[in-house]
Amino acid sequence: MKTYNIRCEQIGDDKINRFVKKHHYLKSVSRGNKVVFGVYKDKKLVGVACFGHPVGKGVLAKYGNNTLELKRFVLTVKEKNLASWVIGGCLRYLKQNNLCERVISYADPGQGHEGTIYRASNFKCLGQQKYTTPYMMVKGKKIYRDWE
Repeated sequence: MKTYNIRCEQIGDDKINRFVKKHHYLKSVSRGNKVVFGVYKDKKLVGVACFGHPVGKGVLAKYGNNTLELKRFVLTVKEKNLASWVIGGCLRYLKQNNLCERVISYADPGQGHEGTIYRASNFKCLGQQKYTTPYMMVKGKKIYRDWE
């Protein structure tokens, strides 16, 4: 198994706001984060993984109250398999510390996201929605709504 010069640690929401707004395509931090991980390379923040209570209609009724959603995930370094390595470490931490029984997440096909990192992290695909991230075109460029 490959090891990376990367470490993940649980951090507070306040440390990731600027990073997510700069590097995530939605340009906003999700609400309701319960557990947030910072991903560091040589003491520099290079990624975040935010887990929180699901907001999707009927999610808790369907999967149970002890379900978290991976609400934001972003890495600024590109190394083969790093995303699934980070997600796997986060999932192990959540399980070992009894913070949840299951995690759900969504891939946005409108962004070219196909769920590859989730499949590599042993997520089960439970279906696809027709919904994609709302945006508007301004001078030929997609602009995503800031939900905050």
